[in-house]
Amino acid sequence: MGWVYFGSLQEYHPVLKLSAGKLTITSLVFIILLQWAITLLAALITEELAFRGYLISRFHFMTPCKAVMISAIMFGLWHAPIALLLIKGGWLRGIIYIVNISLLGIVFGWLFIRSKSLIPPSIAHGLWNALEYTFWGMGNEQGLLLGSHRVLFDPEEGVAGTLILLVMGARLLIQLKKTAGGSAAK
Repeated sequence: MGWVYFGSLQEYHPVLKLSAGKLTITSLVFIILLQWAITLLAALITEELAFRGYLISRFHFMTPCKAVMISAIMFGLWHAPIALLLIKGGWLRGIIYIVNISLLGIVFGWLFIRSKSLIPPSIAHGLWNALEYTFWGMGNEQGLLLGSHRVLFDPEEGVAGTLILLVMGARLLIQLKKTAGGSAAK
């Protein structure tokens, strides 16, 4: 989450260390719920408050579509230090990461505009981070699913994530544009 880094999967839960690498469904659910709770709270009081609560609200003179797009780009750029400091393996992974986080910012922005609340984007943000960190990893920390193919399949650092988030983001922006009818963000 931007400037906040909580550590690797093993640091979150001694359950995985004690199980000698044998992950049970119970410990997996525990890991995901713990990471979700931590990142939900951290996302709510930092990134969601800043990028959705403050920025989108400050852009009240723009259409919701434009406000969400600008906020999403700024959200992606906010994550550039992670791309520079935590992601090793070349510039391509870093650029894909920043683009994908910007596209993800569209999803969170849409949730904020539609709900008029920080709770839905914060819940989604916490869940995204919990699943991303658990299954795909963070920076150079490996998750449960991926080996060395992150540039292809990782939701945050991979081309597959770009394609899915691009389609989803475009669809949500089109929907925002249609439902807002050109009116300014509230």
